[in-house]
Amino acid sequence: MLRRRSFFPIDDSTFTNDFYMPCYSEYFSKLLLHLCQKNNRENILTSDGISGAMLRAINQKLYCLRFITPSELEFDLMTSRSVSNVVQTPSGRCRVHYKHPDVERAEHIEADVIIWATDYVAAEKNFLNDSERTDSL
Repeated sequence: MLRRRSFFPIDDSTFTNDFYMPCYSEYFSKLLLHLCQKNNRENILTSDGISGAMLRAINQKLYCLRFITPSELEFDLMTSRSVSNVVQTPSGRCRVHYKHPDVERAEHIEADVIIWATDYVAAEKNFLNDSERTDSL
């Protein structure tokens, strides 16, 4: 589940490093706010994303699990979703509450396991209480 509309890989093409050079930083710092925001939206994949190789590896593994060696493992990949809450059900499963920004409708799904992949730093999940945390970074 991710906020983006698709699983795009990080942009590691030749000239993306130019965005992080001092001369560009100086130029960027002088832009009007709306231009800075537009620029950040357009170039987000130069700093935030997953490698193409990792995306292929995940895709191949999930393809095998679903079609080649079907297992009891159920999974889903959902784009354009924003998690708002996680609660533990009486049966011990996790109920994940989320919204789809296009329809602004609250939805939920239940899972036995949640794997958080949030940026490059540990992100505090304030909506989880101590009994629901299994690993702290």
